[in-house]
Amino acid sequence: MFSDLMGFTQEEVRQLLAGYGMTDWYDDVAEFYDGYTIGGRQIMCHWIVLQFTSGALKEGNNPRTFMPENYWVNTSGNDVLDMYLESPRDIDDLKLTNLVNGGTEEIDPQQFTTYPDIRNGIGFDTFATLMLRTGYLTYDRNTTPSQEGKNVVRIPNEEVRQCFTQKVDKLFSKENPVWVSRAVELSSALLAGDASKSREIINDMLLRFISFRDITSNESYYHGFLTGVLGLTTSRDISLQSNPESGNGFSDIILMNEDNGTAAILELKKSTDGKRSSRLRGCQEAVEQINEKQYDYHLRHDGDYNTIFKFGLSFWGKKCEILLDESGRQDTSHCEL
Repeated sequence: MFSDLMGFTQEEVRQLLAGYGMTDWYDDVAEFYDGYTIGGRQIMCHWIVLQFTSGALKEGNNPRTFMPENYWVNTSGNDVLDMYLESPRDIDDLKLTNLVNGGTEEIDPQQFTTYPDIRNGIGFDTFATLMLRTGYLTYDRNTTPSQEGKNVVRIPNEEVRQCFTQKVDKLFSKENPVWVSRAVELSSALLAGDASKSREIINDMLLRFISFRDITSNESYYHGFLTGVLGLTTSRDISLQSNPESGNGFSDIILMNEDNGTAAILELKKSTDGKRSSRLRGCQEAVEQINEKQYDYHLRHDGDYNTIFKFGLSFWGKKCEILLDESGRQDTSHCEL
């Protein structure tokens, strides 16, 4: 009965903008701040819209060129998202990915009178219900639930989607101790010449990382993934080089432990197709390139590195093959991600 007193309707926003000579900004404002439905009415959060107009009218700003900003990111609801993302589960990662990419998710709304202890771990349905109550999600009225009692939800607008994206990025940064711990494990496995362990860790990390991002057709995508992961492990003794000049060319990645004189050279290839035989061929080509172009030359002659592991990696989608060639010994490991 009070739905007509909550938020601004689309027409009210149009009138507000027109009053300030900002009619042309309606589509941008709607993209950023629209998306909520209350009592069958499509509304925008009045506080957010007023923040935008106030900012546009501040002294020194030009209302005709003032762009929509993210005001939601500084609200208290961010604490809920931060705490939940501290310990995500793989299945929840996939659901969050779908939402961030503009999809919908069906949930079983939970009933509670006080907020649950998020730090002790909660299911996705409880998390989504909290997000509904704090405005991070809204009901999708265009999709019919599979059964009575279920709800279909989505991220309401671009402003909130950006909040999700910023928070999700923390999962793959030094701010997430679990992610950093896995990165250190991978670094240690590579510097130990343990292809099997490296496969296991890459399997775990790459699957989750790709879940949150679009897969491109470029080798640089996987290069960026590994460089980002291994870059989290650098220290006084551990160093990382990306595309350094080595021997007769430029290698992809070199990981070095200066303390014990161990290094790992990683050469990456994007497979021509999804066949395992093609990926294996890519690995072999990568190892041959390391040897033919003598990417280990400077490590052996200009540095004190006695143990150098040479890895050829070939990727296709979420699948990776690894070929290890170390001092003439080769070990092939297969990882299905």
